[in-house]
Amino acid sequence: MINEKDIQDRVNRRLSGLAASEQRRMRIRTAINAEREEAQPMKRTISKTLVFAIVAVMLMATVATAEHLNLFNFFGAHDERYNAVAPHAILTVSEPALVAHPHLGDVKASIDSAYFDGLSLNLAYRIENHRYVEAFTPTADELAAMQPDEPLIIALIGNEPGLEIYKAYNDAVANGTPFGYRQYTVYPSDHTVTDDGVDIPPYSAMEDYDETGAYCEMREFETPLPAELSDRKELNVSIIMYQQETTVWFDGQNCYIKYDRSEVGHMDATIPLTKDAVQIMEGSGEINGVKCEATATVSKMAASVTVNCEAPVNTFLAAAPEGTDKHDIWVDVLAVDESGNKFREQEGIMLDDSTSFTLPFLGTGTMPKTLTIYVYSMWEGIDDPDLTSLDGIVLTVTK
Repeated sequence: MINEKDIQDRVNRRLSGLAASEQRRMRIRTAINAEREEAQPMKRTISKTLVFAIVAVMLMATVATAEHLNLFNFFGAHDERYNAVAPHAILTVSEPALVAHPHLGDVKASIDSAYFDGLSLNLAYRIENHRYVEAFTPTADELAAMQPDEPLIIALIGNEPGLEIYKAYNDAVANGTPFGYRQYTVYPSDHTVTDDGVDIPPYSAMEDYDETGAYCEMREFETPLPAELSDRKELNVSIIMYQQETTVWFDGQNCYIKYDRSEVGHMDATIPLTKDAVQIMEGSGEINGVKCEATATVSKMAASVTVNCEAPVNTFLAAAPEGTDKHDIWVDVLAVDESGNKFREQEGIMLDDSTSFTLPFLGTGTMPKTLTIYVYSMWEGIDDPDLTSLDGIVLTVTK
């Protein structure tokens, strides 16, 4: 059985930019295929970098209004969708965590901006002075207190504090030469929780450092949001903050690690609902002679599409060559608006006897007038089909 705590602990030990989310295989395959088609800079599944702190206090602060730039504009350089909703990514109130740390100095962690439309939630935060790293060679006593670990290469963004030390460590692991480092950091939990205890499921995150050197992250959450959140007028959310000290030593062959973590506070925010930001679309059509109906809930940031067919998908979609592993066969569902913009699916489905399914999509930053839904089978080694050769279900706005 998978030990999720052990997996998270191992991720937290490193500065890894990627950590696999325990989702079903189809979701991983869909993400990989999507990245092949359209690379998303610095996109990663939710994971944590290492961190540290000593004392935390909370204070109240209002967040900038729509006239000012926020982190949605900052991350809009990598994903235009964020620019599209930046004017609406306003918080009513943000309560930052302030941390006094002997190595980091004064640390401020706060939720900068967020966009909530009832279907989707995107949240951005900034941490000032969040990391300090130094070269480290353990004494015999320090080494005795460390635990064996795998000598993993650190995934780097390219502008993080301590970059040269991390590069030196990577080079040491690659070349089989001794090297170690000690790292202090302050970082937030992966969990974003409402004031009444709803743990909002994360989908992915994008991270970077701004011009001041502050660590910034944009979190996206699964679409659709939990049903109990979809009709709320605002979300009161909280993210726990942690401190961590990590020491890593590679002796040329084996790696040893020690880390200590403790909770030091939390950053909170109230996120208002962006009104009238979601529309309902419906339509019907035939796919390879089988009647199908589709409905979609759509916003600028996301879409949730449900398709119902009169026959199982494995009876009317193309079959893979005989002998193909069933795990290497799947169904792609593509949504395309009237301008040719493609909504990127966040999950996939198996080619089986299902007659209905619901899938989440990333939005395009615009509201479509029509959506055409294509459903087709895929398998390893086959090229994407020419959409002009496929039947589609055309959806129009009904509400």
